[in-house]
Order: sequence, then structure tokens, then C-alpha cells
Amino acid sequence: MTTVPIASQWLDTAAREHPERLAIVAGSVSLTYAQLHTRVVERAGRLAGAGIAPRSRVALIAENSLDWLLAAHAILMSGATLVPLHHQATADDLRTQLDIVPVGLVLCGDQVDLPEGLDTPIAPLSSLHHLTPETVNARSFEQSPAAEQRVETEETLVILFTSGTTGTPRAVPLSAANIYASAMASAERLGCEDNDRWLCCLPLCHMGGLATMLRCLIYATTLELAEDADVSSIASLLTTRPITLLSLVPTQVHRLLAAHSTPLKTALRAVLVGGGPVDAQDLRAARDIGLPVLPTYGMSEAASQITTLPLEAPRDALDSAGKPLSGTELRITLDDGSIAAPGQPGAIEVRGPTLTRGYLNDDAAPLFDDEGWMRTGDVGHLDARAYLYIHHRASERIVSGGENIDPTEVERVLRDHPAIADLAIFALDHPEWGQQLCCALVPAHDPIRPAKDHPAATIEHMDTPLVQSLREHCRSRLAPFKIPRRWFLTDAIPRTPSQKVRRRRLAELATRVGQ
Repeated sequence: MTTVPIASQWLDTAAREHPERLAIVAGSVSLTYAQLHTRVVERAGRLAGAGIAPRSRVALIAENSLDWLLAAHAILMSGATLVPLHHQATADDLRTQLDIVPVGLVLCGDQVDLPEGLDTPIAPLSSLHHLTPETVNARSFEQSPAAEQRVETEETLVILFTSGTTGTPRAVPLSAANIYASAMASAERLGCEDNDRWLCCLPLCHMGGLATMLRCLIYATTLELAEDADVSSIASLLTTRPITLLSLVPTQVHRLLAAHSTPLKTALRAVLVGGGPVDAQDLRAARDIGLPVLPTYGMSEAASQITTLPLEAPRDALDSAGKPLSGTELRITLDDGSIAAPGQPGAIEVRGPTLTRGYLNDDAAPLFDDEGWMRTGDVGHLDARAYLYIHHRASERIVSGGENIDPTEVERVLRDHPAIADLAIFALDHPEWGQQLCCALVPAHDPIRPAKDHPAATIEHMDTPLVQSLREHCRSRLAPFKIPRRWFLTDAIPRTPSQKVRRRRLAELATRVGQ
């Protein structure tokens, strides 16, 4: 009996049962599952020739591309663990991540800023075209009936890193069983059709993009890779290609709406929106132009989705993050450990087969209690219909003058102001208030550009017309202690590669401005 990695079996099965079905579309290149299988086997053989054995680790650091997809499939087929890292990460970030998770090989794109002095072997991503394949290893990847194979499901398939918005990123190992359970639960919530084509315009190195790749493989459906993730390219693909599924972050939804106010004719049947606080007003506007958006709440530790709004849910539920997927349990707990009543906010805890077994960081606290519940670090409530509403991350809660402030609540109110294109709420330490509520904003007359390193200037004077307008806007919608005390002007909000606001970075930069 042959022991094979489960990712190899997934691809073997898809190629055997659906050889002519499209597996990947990337620009002008289209690969059927039979063609994908051939290319991946070749690259897996080349990895074997480079000394990559089952249970080793391979880091992949490159922009989204067909080569990235082929390399990732080859790593998984070889039985190694895929460690995807962001190509825009700094050299210091990469050094930290590779110290936490040592790897046997780094495959990198042309523009990656690798740290100096790495002991790990490094190879260009393009080298998979040229390395001499190890034919003996390659033979083990030939298709064979499932009955003759023993499949490993508990081995670590991928290791992802949390965004690091609040400190050192955590290394999250996910097994094939975690990934498969997540894919099946998502298919139950969204449905799964033979002609499904999922457009990937999120970074493949993050859970949202990687989940798209792995789910299409498990379902034997088509992944279309967006060569450019700007909103004009996304809209063009949606209106010219038979795209049925799509995942977006809230920033992309906001920008799509800024560029398109009239209905878009698409083949979409579901658009997952997650990865950060979602503006329900944006979701309603997206529905109005024909985008079937479904707010979703997830995290890397849960292999993507935890909750997603059901397709048949009423429109008023767009304010929520939906309901837990099949197999996932969710509860809200109070500080004394008791279960919150409907409408009562508390700590969001989850339990189920999609959850990682724990962080790889040596200093990481245990993730689970004795009953297997994982505290997510987020605060929210369940309504009487069991829809989940996200308030904020517990670590992002601001306490000013003894009052608890949810930064996302303040952001939602300010986003309604026509003079603001982008903003973020953060806090600075204050001797009297403990923390002082602050707002960094991008005026609407300026385009939203990639994040810069510092706010340009403070605009905290009472006679500033914009500040006066913003404060007046807040007075009728927020309690006085939730109105920012200091305001900073910037040409862009610093964010992680996954578009989460770097509030700690904003605080550092705002402190410099005040010096």
C-alpha cells in the first residue's frame, strides 16, 4: 500500500475524474486538471531533486501568479509543508517569521527583499522550471486507485502567520483535516456547482486567497487568478468571465462601490466579504448593484470561515456576520465564564474540526480550554436569531477616562461623512485619560494611495473647518467620550498586506508628529 499526501490524492482524483475540466485560468493561460497534474508532478519531482522530502518545510515568497500556484501545488504534492510568506514583507518581518518557522528551502520571486545572512537554501521561483527532476520520487505521484493508498490527513499541510497587527505574528499550522472540514462546511453554506469558477484577487499567502486555491482543488472546480487586484480589473473580469464565486476584503468592496454605482451584470451567486470590519451600508449598496455579498467572519486559526451569512438570510441580517458553518460551535462568554444572553456582548469562542491544534510560537499561550473552546480575541454578541455581530477585537478596545470604546463603531460613523475617503481610529497614552481617542484620516479629495510612513500633519485646532464638521457629524451619532480628541491628516492609512489597520503603527507615528 502506498502512503501519499492528501493534497496529492486531491489532485490525482480531480485529474482522473475530471481531466478536461478547467483547473486554473490565469490571464491568457488555461490549464485543465490533467494538464495541471502533469505540471505539478514535474515540479514536485524537481523539488525532490533539490532534497525536499515529505514533512520538510518550504517557504514560498512571491506575488500572485500562475507560477506561485504551480509551486504551491508541487510543495503539497511532495508531502512537504507549505509556508507562504508575503512578498511585500520587510526583511526584518521575514527574518522573524523564518526564525519562528525554520524551513528547508525558500522559493522566492524576483522582487523579494530577503534578509541577509540566511542559513536556509534559497532558490528563485523560476528554478522549478530548470532543476533536474528526481524521477524516482516523481513516480510516486502517478495516479492510482484510492483503495491502494493510505492518506495522511493529520500532517501539517500549511503554516500561516497571523497579521501581527498587535505584536509578534503567530505561526498557525493547519492540517489537511482542518482544510477539508472548512471546505466542506463552506460548500454546504454556499453550495457547490460543477461549473463554479472562483475569482482569486486576494493574496495567496493569506488565508482568504489560499482557501480559494485549496477549495477549488478539493471541489475540482475552476480557480481564476486576477492578474491585477485593482477594482477596474476585478469589475472587468466579473462582467466578462463566468465568475460564480468571489472573496473580497471590505476595502475592495468600498472601492468597487466608489467606481460603480449602476448594476453590474455578472454570473455571481455569492461574494464572501471578510478580513476586517464590514460596513453594512456598503453591503447594502453592493446588493443594490447586483453583487450577492455575504458578510463572513473567520480567522487563520479556523482555516478561514467561522460564520457566513446564509444565502437565504433576510436583508436586515447584512449588519451581522451570519451564522456558524456546519460543524463549528460558537458561544459568547462573559468575564465570569457564564454564557451571555442574546444581545449581550462578550468574548467570542469557537470549537470545531477546522481549528488549528495551536500556535508554533514557543511563547504562545494555550489556545483552548479543557473543553476545546478557543477564545478568538474578538468581542461580539448573538441576537435572538443566532446571528453573530462583531464589535471589536478585545486587544483593540480603547479605554479612555474609564469608558470602553469600540474603534470600529467610531469608524463606521465617520465613514458616512462625505469629506473622508479613508480613516482609522487609534489611541495614544494620556496621563489624565489613560488613553486618548485619535483619528487619522484621508480627505475625500485625495486618492487612496499605498500606505506611507507617517501622517503629514495634525489638524486638531478647533477652527479647522473639516474638524468642526467631523465633530458635529459625530455629536448626533456618538456619545461624547467616543468622539476623537485629536485628529491627524495623512495621505494613506498604514495597513498590513491583508488590509487590516496597523493601529499600533499609527500610534507610533502620531507620537513622532507630536514631538
